[in-house]
Amino acid sequence: MGGIAPTYSVGWKKNSSMGIFLAGCDYNCHKCHNAEIKEFKEEFLMNILDVKREITSNINDIDSIFFTGAEPCLQRQALLSIARHAKTAGLKIGLKTNGAKPETIKSMLIHDLLDFVELNIYSDFNPGNFEKITRSQNFFNPTDAILKNIYESLTLIKKYNPKLEIAIKTVVKKGINDDNDILLSLASKIQDLDAVWVLEREKEIAEDGEEIEDLQMKEFLEEVKILAEDKFPYLNIEII
Repeated sequence: MGGIAPTYSVGWKKNSSMGIFLAGCDYNCHKCHNAEIKEFKEEFLMNILDVKREITSNINDIDSIFFTGAEPCLQRQALLSIARHAKTAGLKIGLKTNGAKPETIKSMLIHDLLDFVELNIYSDFNPGNFEKITRSQNFFNPTDAILKNIYESLTLIKKYNPKLEIAIKTVVKKGINDDNDILLSLASKIQDLDAVWVLEREKEIAEDGEEIEDLQMKEFLEEVKILAEDKFPYLNIEII
């Protein structure tokens, strides 16, 4: 367990959520924003009963649980157990995932344990582009297999759309995936979803802790938004 935030407003902003961070990730992205919980460590071990008690103790202040990480779908049994507890308590459930574990998403959907999913897709379905940003392939899990799993996750959530609230988030990183062709290719794959496509520029922080405003990247994302909306008029795009 990477941590619990009694109030969490990132991702599913219209809800009063408790954020549950599950440690461990199968990607190795550049400048991971939660690198401290990317690995499975003994210090992260936590009794699931304690997590459920934390949910119960905050039940009057929240209306939902938002699972995030690292990658929560790697801990399938823990995720399902906590989600069942939350659902029984009358809470809505949100999930942030890279989509590489469709069997976990399928289990949540089948058992009505998912109200919102934020699917993080960082490039199009070109293996070279995808590996460049995620650095996720290994001997046992080649890039083609990972992309096949993500496509399966997309197909799954389409079946439950529009009942299932969906966001597709793409973090755009300078020199890696800040490319019109890559982003428009991805847009073509998600255009038929009743979802919001969130384009998020990678944050750069100065030594004094202040965020550096990248006007060039901001202009680039605005250009991508205009091009994508022109080609795919039903695509709902948000820049953050």
